[in-house]
Amino acid sequence: MTQQSTISLFEKIAVIIMALITLIGVYLAWIAPVYLEQEMLKEDGWIENLTALVLFASAILLFARLWRGRSNGWKFMVVTGLGGLAFLFVAGEEVSWGQRMFGIESSEFFEKNNAQAETNLHNLEFGGVKINKLIFGQLLTVMIIFYIIIWPLSYRFSTWVKKVTTQLFVPLPRLYHSIAYLLIMGAVMAISSSKRWELLEFDSAIIFFLILFNPLNREIFTK
Repeated sequence: MTQQSTISLFEKIAVIIMALITLIGVYLAWIAPVYLEQEMLKEDGWIENLTALVLFASAILLFARLWRGRSNGWKFMVVTGLGGLAFLFVAGEEVSWGQRMFGIESSEFFEKNNAQAETNLHNLEFGGVKINKLIFGQLLTVMIIFYIIIWPLSYRFSTWVKKVTTQLFVPLPRLYHSIAYLLIMGAVMAISSSKRWELLEFDSAIIFFLILFNPLNREIFTK
């Protein structure tokens, strides 16, 4: 299979759906902010559940790639396997590992140290410091910007970066992935509601799935 240079119909539909949902969120933030928070972006709402589903699909995609390319060596196995586990972990965290779906009570530890008294790590709070804000917020934002913008640019212009990226089998975003993510991020940041992060998480899940589906360096995964 040769490198896919064009955007497939599936990708176009996914981007259009993502853009429409984001624009609806921006529109509701202006005319019906209460509905936006209490219905569209509520806990266990369809946006949150869809986000978890897309993250889970990303994990399955990586595990399938791991199985198909298991002869590529230990570096491929480690990077791809850890990537799949990371997406699986984030998907579980998104829905508190099914706690609310199945009516599971939180343990004493999470009751005491979780800001929402739920069984997840990203809402833990110690000494007034929220893990979500410190690690999953600020640090993750820096990492995403590096991955979305700096790494693919370096890959295009640096032989060393391209060599290392290829050796580690790291899928990189195409130009349309980067542009779409930055535009979407700008639109979401225009929403004043504290619930806007739920929408950004949904958009991020879509973009990262599309990156894994059709990366800039697709050819190293299809040999």
